Amino acid sequence: MNSGSVELTGGGVSQTLQSGQAAKLTGHDEVAIVSIPLPKADDFDKWCEARDRHISSSKSARYVSRGIPGFDDLDEYGTWEDVADYGPIWYPAGVVVGWVPYRFGPLGLGGALGMDVVEDEPWGFCQFHYGRWVHVGVRWGWLPGPIVPGPVYAPAFVAFVGGPSFSITIGGGPVSLTAWFPLGPGEPSFRGITAARPTSEK
Repeated sequence: MNSGSVELTGGGVSQTLQSGQAAKLTGHDEVAIVSIPLPKADDFDKWCEARDRHISSSKSARYVSRGIPGFDDLDEYGTWEDVADYGPIWYPAGVVVGWVPYRFGPLGLGGALGMDVVEDEPWGFCQFHYGRWVHVGVRWGWLPGPIVPGPVYAPAFVAFVGGPSFSITIGGGPVSLTAWFPLGPGEPSFRGITAARPTSEK
């Protein structure tokens, strides 16, 4: 065992293994327990250990619920800042000037929740399905919200404007307008996004 302890019982035997110990069990009706050397870590064990270290050492765990998938990648792709009126906000690194959330990437099937945003950014999962985006100064930052046991998932936290029954007059004629924008903190969401992506730029 790598950590913790386990109690082995059955067939007239009872033994507790502690961290760093290993045993071999043989027999059916009568079970024999023989202590053996702890096997050496293979490649999969090493991968799991590295992943566990990555998750446990994440600075973002101070701001984001551990139940949110991908929270441990935030350290690599951005920085945290405390912002008045909001608290900790994560800013993505390396985005182009004028970058806007929910703009780059296709929609995929989201099962019972409708369509699902699939962003092109390598870090684009938890920031588009949990929390809210906030425009601070000249850039967008992600506000994860309070740390809770069961974070709320949505295909996307956006609001639509326009549609087939909506039009405005530009240059003397009616123009149908369809667009979306990120919902801010406190703005209600109704199952996130359930319509198709507009063909024009948002």
